Amino acid sequence: MDYIKRMENEYAELDEKARKLETFIIDSEIYQNMQKVDKNLLAIQLNAMNTYLNILSTRIDREKENLQ
Repeated sequence: MDYIKRMENEYAELDEKARKLETFIIDSEIYQNMQKVDKNLLAIQLNAMNTYLNILSTRIDREKENLQ
């Protein structure tokens, strides 16, 4: 059960970071002035973070189902 809580904490922390990065990409003048390659790297990073969030969510759900 502790491992589920750790995954939930990890999910919450990563979700917050992903939301901040997404806000930076959408709203930041700094982002708008970055070189294209750096913008692409940040977009790839956000995509990876979202993929990891999906994986964590699936793992959490499966572990909770296994406890029932």
